[in-house]
Parts: sequence; C-alpha cells; structure tokens
Amino acid sequence: MQDGNEYAATDLNIEGYDYFGYYVPLSNADGSSDDASQAATQISAAVDGISKGAVSQADSIRVAKDETDVIGESVELISENVSLLDGSSEKMRVDCEGTRDALNTLISQSKIVFESVHTIAA
Repeated sequence: MQDGNEYAATDLNIEGYDYFGYYVPLSNADGSSDDASQAATQISAAVDGISKGAVSQADSIRVAKDETDVIGESVELISENVSLLDGSSEKMRVDCEGTRDALNTLISQSKIVFESVHTIAA
C-alpha cells in the first residue's frame, strides 16, 4: 500500500472480525494530488470492489445455508429410518419369542408322543 498501488484482501482481520478490504490510493504515483474526477473514479472503483466482495460473501453464506438445510433433511431422514428400524426390530423380537414358544410346544408334544409310542411298544 505504501507504493501507491491498489490492494485487495479477502481475509482482513480487524479486532477479531473478518472483513473484505480494498484500498485505492487517491494520489498520483509522483505524490501530486488527483483532480476531483480521478478521485471520484477511484472511489467508485473501491466501492465496486467492496460490493463485489460483499456479493461474494453473501453467495458463500447462501451456499452454506443451502448445504446446512440439506444436512438437516438428511438427519431427519436418518432419524425416521432409525425409528423404522427400531419398530422392525421390536416386531422381529416378538416374532422370535412366538417361534421359540411354538418350538417349545413341539418339543413337549414330541416327548409325549415318544413316551406314548414307548408305552405301546412295551
């Protein structure tokens, strides 16, 4: 900036806050003062640079918000799927208990049939 050149920065930090910075010198390279028209043109260029930086930051924020919304929707879908899995696993548990009870009944009846056949054979 001391050489009288334009300067732009996207990571300007002032007191812990990030800013977009754009500097345009308002004097000629030889140190003489600019006329009002040239100064106004330079100020306009500076404002344009700041505007572009603000638009870029707004676009970045919009994209981040959209991506956050997508993540939120994915989390909701995952939560719904977990609830569905929980319900399915509970049904499977109940069905398995029913199957186990049916097998125990068959085993008990098989023992009775075995004892009856053994009694008849004796």
